[in-house]
Amino acid sequence: MSKKRSKTSRAAEFPALAERLLETVTWELKKENPDYRLITAQITGFPIPMASPVLERLARSMPQAVLPLLAELVNHENDGLVQLAVEALGQINQPESITILARLEEELLGRREVDAKLKKAVSRSQHRLKSAGIIAALSAVTEKTAQISSERQYHQSHLSTSDGKGTTQVVLALRSPGGKLETAIVLLNDAVGIVQTRLYTFNQRQYENYLGEWNPEVLGIRMVEVERDFINHLVHRHLAINKRENRTLPHEFLHWQRYFEAPKGDYSIHPVYQRIPPEGIRDSLRLLLPQTERLAQAPEVRHWLFDPAAIRGAAERLLERKRSRIVLTNTSQAEYIVKLARESIEAIFDQGYLARYIERLENLAYVLLLSDQAELARLALATAIDLKGGAPSRNPFLVSLAVKSLESLVEMLESGDGPPDNLGVDLSAT
Repeated sequence: MSKKRSKTSRAAEFPALAERLLETVTWELKKENPDYRLITAQITGFPIPMASPVLERLARSMPQAVLPLLAELVNHENDGLVQLAVEALGQINQPESITILARLEEELLGRREVDAKLKKAVSRSQHRLKSAGIIAALSAVTEKTAQISSERQYHQSHLSTSDGKGTTQVVLALRSPGGKLETAIVLLNDAVGIVQTRLYTFNQRQYENYLGEWNPEVLGIRMVEVERDFINHLVHRHLAINKRENRTLPHEFLHWQRYFEAPKGDYSIHPVYQRIPPEGIRDSLRLLLPQTERLAQAPEVRHWLFDPAAIRGAAERLLERKRSRIVLTNTSQAEYIVKLARESIEAIFDQGYLARYIERLENLAYVLLLSDQAELARLALATAIDLKGGAPSRNPFLVSLAVKSLESLVEMLESGDGPPDNLGVDLSAT
């Protein structure tokens, strides 16, 4: 009788424990920055038969959120856990699923001994996805991806200025035992999230050459070395945008996501203010703001021109005024351009865009400060702090940029060229 009760007790206990695990993992996945290593540790603390239905239900109920976790689990040393992840991936009809499976299949080919059940599970999941018409993202199956060594050491991390469209570039380089620099280059857009990830294996010279290509005098983009934790913060912040907007993550990012650890620092206040106290900037706003037009001429900012589509109407009005037979004084013409510039700013800068623009300026100030341009950094912060008070159409920096954008677009319209998609440089196109 005791044996019977024991079996019955265990049978009743199993679903309750599985439900508890499901609740714990779901709660963590819904966080802005989930700790996938913590989730992995939680799952590995349960028997495989108990973890299996949990992953299956997560794959059905929140497929986009669980994909990064599954990308982490397929690299686990426990083949039984890897098989569970493989089976769950087979239930998620996304290009990323088949990409992760293809990479795992490639890795298994390099092993001397492969668990037959795991190999069959990979084939079954791939077959199911292909039967559903799912293909690998960006034909990644045929591309050679930089493989990450299990024994790696942190080398460097870099941050770029914005390209004027809200896209910045972060670089994370890890040194492998053979001396190669396994490098992830991630493009972050403040409206879209993580938009692109490229993986390279560089030698030291190639790595330095890549960083050296970002000459602000030529490209308008500056790259500086920053703390790894700040890079982690930026990546996790943009990852949250992907999750909120339900945007698919780049398949290459899923391969490297575990190397962008959860940030340890408090970034509720931008770290640039630890080096340049905001109180001093506020006290000097009246002196600094008139000088911010100089900031608009800096190489790192000269491509921060406004979206041509947003200012097309104002540019056409300006062109019409220039073609008019009515002769205007230079003063009247300048006043009219400023009027159009302020109208354009008011139309473009809603609350959401204004908040993102302020963060771009704070990142710009950080990069300028780290590149020994403290005075320009102070001007960038003066602009950011002034914008936090509202009234963007009265900000000298924005007015200067708007005037410059209108004049550039008018020149193109006069020459008969159609307006481009963007007046500045576009990091995602480089």
